[in-house]
Amino acid sequence: MIPDGMRALSVKVNDVIGVAGFVVPGSRVDVILTGSADSNRSSDTSKIILENVEVLAAGQNIERDAQGKPQSVQVVTLTVTPEQAQKLALASQDGKIQLALRNPLDLDHSNPNPTYRAALYNESSSHSKPVEQVVRKRAPVRTVPRPQPPKPEVTEPKTLTVEVIAGQDRKVLTFENKKTDSR
Repeated sequence: MIPDGMRALSVKVNDVIGVAGFVVPGSRVDVILTGSADSNRSSDTSKIILENVEVLAAGQNIERDAQGKPQSVQVVTLTVTPEQAQKLALASQDGKIQLALRNPLDLDHSNPNPTYRAALYNESSSHSKPVEQVVRKRAPVRTVPRPQPPKPEVTEPKTLTVEVIAGQDRKVLTFENKKTDSR
């Protein structure tokens, strides 16, 4: 199930992180890390750290809580390269990860810029400049009929050859083609 050179890495998720149960084996996700590079968390950032990662498995594991009681924990196992495994392991310990479900036909890697907490409060969609839409007019489409290829000249063969096989006997018969007029 794990391709050569790849690794399977499981991460704990909840219903929100796991896209409310829509993350199933075979689906593709982006992994988003939210956290801060500095210890005082003054510059919280959100960044897509892995794109178009295949989900190998999704389910539940039983772990023990702080009192030692068993509890059910949602787990998603992703197929990653060794480098991605290191990045994901560090991200799951250092910050908060979230999965974004992808369209299975979308194979593009967009590598968007990180989003900073301050930008969420400094920019407002209600006060942003309107986006001008460029309307392009299409040139009228002219259909030109294709020229018909010339009809091939049909020439009838002067002789017809037929091979007759009957058991072990084999005969080749040749007939002269006499053109008949069908008027």
